[in-house]
Amino acid sequence: MEKVSNRQLTGIIVMILVSGIMMSGGASRSMQDSWIASALAAILAVPFFLMYARLADLFPGKGLFEIAYEVFGRFFGGIIVFLISFYAFHLGGMAMKNFSEFNMDVSMPETPQLVTLIMFGAATLYIIKKGIEVLGRFTDFFLPIMIFLILLMNVLSVGKMNFSNVLPVLKSKPEDFFSDVFSAFAFPVSEVSLAACLMGFKKNKTKTRKIFLYGLLVGGALLVAETLRSITVLGTHTIALTYYPSYVATGVINIMDFFTRIEVIVSAAFLFAQTVKVCVCVYVFSSGTGSILKSTDYRTLAVPTVLGMIALASVVFKNTPDTYKFLQIYKFFAPFFQIALPAVIFAGAQFYLKRERSLTAPI
Repeated sequence: MEKVSNRQLTGIIVMILVSGIMMSGGASRSMQDSWIASALAAILAVPFFLMYARLADLFPGKGLFEIAYEVFGRFFGGIIVFLISFYAFHLGGMAMKNFSEFNMDVSMPETPQLVTLIMFGAATLYIIKKGIEVLGRFTDFFLPIMIFLILLMNVLSVGKMNFSNVLPVLKSKPEDFFSDVFSAFAFPVSEVSLAACLMGFKKNKTKTRKIFLYGLLVGGALLVAETLRSITVLGTHTIALTYYPSYVATGVINIMDFFTRIEVIVSAAFLFAQTVKVCVCVYVFSSGTGSILKSTDYRTLAVPTVLGMIALASVVFKNTPDTYKFLQIYKFFAPFFQIALPAVIFAGAQFYLKRERSLTAPI
């Protein structure tokens, strides 16, 4: 049985959160208040993260899918597993498309997106075929590097920051502000719900809430800090004209005409985070579909899953503007898979355990 340490699981959660760092602040309606919207979205996610953790503690050694089957049985549990698996497949395709669009827009415009998708898919497939333990070690190795790079960019940007760009505070329209809160909550904060499917691999028996809360604290702080950096460096008017504010904000760093053109550092951080996110999506869909088909090894479905995600990524959006337009729709239906379905499992688990205790209680 594969096992992943608590630290590695926390790192995976951080990576999922940071995967939205490249687009944080882009197409923001609340303008200078978008960093506050991101912070509020992270705070609002705390009860739901505690719900995921509580589920894992109630059923030690089991992930979200195993819990769904135990609580609801093969039929109704299978419906929930299918729906969450479908969401993971769609999210994986979206993440692949986001990376290929970013790669084409900023670094390799001459390279066909299909080539980028195939190379990215091959790397993802290699990690998944090697197992979740390898994904944990991959995250454990690259996460400190990624955090260091993000913090370095913030330090090097201090000379370019203009904190008057965040003023006036909370002067955006309430409907615009809460729209951005909702957007940040759905993308990327609540996408961490898929990490609940990995809790069956948890090595240590300590409380799972530390995994989720530490991950939210670190990942949320990085996300807010990067959004704030983009605003203070570029200003809201410039951000409104770019799709990748974090990348553009890094591009203005110039230290004595020697240390320049370091946008590749942000690109590397984005690549690491997106790789982990897509690997989680591939695992969730492969394991979920495998459980429905009564296959015991998620690796057997990894190849068709990755190929399917590549195919989806090839057609899901025409270009980057379409991606941002879809996010306005995504934030309305994604919480059904991120919040509602796990909440149904959580509520069912309470009744299930209460019934089990009553059946085993002495007469």
